[in-house]
Amino acid sequence: ISAARKAVIVIAVLVGTGVVLASINTLNTVGLSLLASAGALTLILGFAAREVLGNILASVQIALNRSARIGDQLMFEGHFCTVERIHFTYVQLIIWNGNRLIVPVSHFVGDAFENWSLEDPAMVRPIKLTLAQTADVEQLRRAFFDLLDKEDQDDVSPRSSAKVHVTGQDVFGVKVRVELPTSNPATGWEIECRVREGLLAEAVRIERESGTRMLPPAQQDLPDN
Repeated sequence: ISAARKAVIVIAVLVGTGVVLASINTLNTVGLSLLASAGALTLILGFAAREVLGNILASVQIALNRSARIGDQLMFEGHFCTVERIHFTYVQLIIWNGNRLIVPVSHFVGDAFENWSLEDPAMVRPIKLTLAQTADVEQLRRAFFDLLDKEDQDDVSPRSSAKVHVTGQDVFGVKVRVELPTSNPATGWEIECRVREGLLAEAVRIERESGTRMLPPAQQDLPDN
């Protein structure tokens, strides 16, 4: 808004000065010359500053469509970031490790990104596991819900989205997809890591106590042929 206001003021002053001078008969030639010069100068400055103007227009686009706001958490080019500042020419993102990522606004708008805070921050984080062919998936499913009971229920909601599916099977084992609901992107990754670690520990415990293989054999245990 500030940039647009300044641009309008400059253009208004240039055009108004040229019109006033052109309306004076004695300075008619001078006024028209200044008006033409102002138009030519505007074209030259616009061409020279096209990158800056493009970034400013892109920042206006972000402000209008609200695709990203300060504080939003998003995935941009493989980085989990929080929008820290939206400037006229660049967007400042803070990565999860504390580093700052400075992105030109035009590049930020022109590239696709996932906004995890837009409208509803709740999401389902998938945990993909490969289990042995003889794995007891039902017992691991019960362990998954027990792990959810140990977490803050406000962070793992809605519970209706929590599911365990067998999505495939091949020579390496059974493919299991665990769907973990999270309501807070800031804590979702940590909860995902804890649940994955808990599931693997539970698989080892079941295998040790029941004798039923839960995890695929190690590479050295596979037959040579």
